[in-house]
Amino acid sequence: MKFKPGVSIMGLRREMYFAMDQVNIAAAVLGPYEATVTSAVDGKHSPTSLHYDGRAIDIRTRDQAVGEVVMFLAAIREHLPDDYDVVDEGSHIHIEWQPKYAG
Repeated sequence: MKFKPGVSIMGLRREMYFAMDQVNIAAAVLGPYEATVTSAVDGKHSPTSLHYDGRAIDIRTRDQAVGEVVMFLAAIREHLPDDYDVVDEGSHIHIEWQPKYAG
């Protein structure tokens, strides 16, 4: 896995390290693709973004064809439990850890 210059992982929760491991596995399954983290606890996001709490990362997709992104999304979702949201945001995949409590 690569990191865009300037990306900060200081304060990133351990659940997001697990997510990055699963992204690496998904990338390996799809072929010789090395994922790039474009944002973690850095960058500008909405005021309520989970990035600021260390519970979100963004993975670059702009260098992938649309069909590859669809397969990459599916592979990531397959490797992560339901407490993770995996969203295609156009130029990147946003992954956040947001536990769903049964209550």
